[in-house]
Amino acid sequence: TLAMMSLLGALTLIISGNKTIASERLFEITQIARFKVFGVTAPVMYLMVVAVILWILLEHTATGRYIYAIGFSQDTARLSGIKTDRIRFMCFLLSAAVSGFAGVVLTARITVGSPTIGPPFLLPAFAAAFVGATQLRGGRFNVWGTLIAVFLICTGNTGLALSGQPLWSPQVFVGVTLIVAIGLTGVKRRVV
Repeated sequence: TLAMMSLLGALTLIISGNKTIASERLFEITQIARFKVFGVTAPVMYLMVVAVILWILLEHTATGRYIYAIGFSQDTARLSGIKTDRIRFMCFLLSAAVSGFAGVVLTARITVGSPTIGPPFLLPAFAAAFVGATQLRGGRFNVWGTLIAVFLICTGNTGLALSGQPLWSPQVFVGVTLIVAIGLTGVKRRVV
């Protein structure tokens, strides 16, 4: 995954010539990210809708149980009769769709296309997933724990920026958070 990200990131830079794309056509999509309902911005509403859908999928369907089984042990799940390749393909496809939609919303929010806007979100996303696994479900990845972790990491990064800390401090914060979360996840899995 990380190797492919590096290769595709390089391909994106080659194709774009490392240039930001500004077009009047991008202004046509700004409304999908800029409207508010009862003071809640569109990206937050999208986040909540996707979170509820994923929560229902993971916690209240057989497919969700299969996804967790594959995550815990792919070989055991396969030997139990779960079509692991099909489920994994579906998960990658769903992840790509959600990521693509998030990219469209981000582009609509900043009104330019930038080939370098995505990579800085990778490490905080990993950190949120692992911190989320330490919340609510005892070492198990879960939607609501990840949502709590996203708010924790965003609050920490925003606090560091507002307090005038050096530009590298949010990266240190996310890195330390990720190390602690991975450690806690491993401890919780062994205890549970």
